[in-house]
Amino acid sequence: MGQKFIIKQSKNGLIQIPIEKYAEVSTEEIINTGSKMGIDWSKVSQTELIEGTIHEMKEHPKVVTDIAQGVQVALDHLLEIPDYYTRLKTIE
Repeated sequence: MGQKFIIKQSKNGLIQIPIEKYAEVSTEEIINTGSKMGIDWSKVSQTELIEGTIHEMKEHPKVVTDIAQGVQVALDHLLEIPDYYTRLKTIE
């Protein structure tokens, strides 16, 4: 199977971004975004949120198009199951 790409609009037209590059966000960006969203860190593991955000951005790039969306989707899962992404790793 060939490399997968995300197609994004830029001011110069459409560009292709390899999925691997698309989901390369820093842990600091994820934590800062979560903090701006008002996440209660006593209820959500930063490690789980980081792993979850990256997972969602890589697995659902057509739906999750930025860090805030990735954080929100991961947060939704973690509020229901606090170790959602740890469990997901064991079944993948």
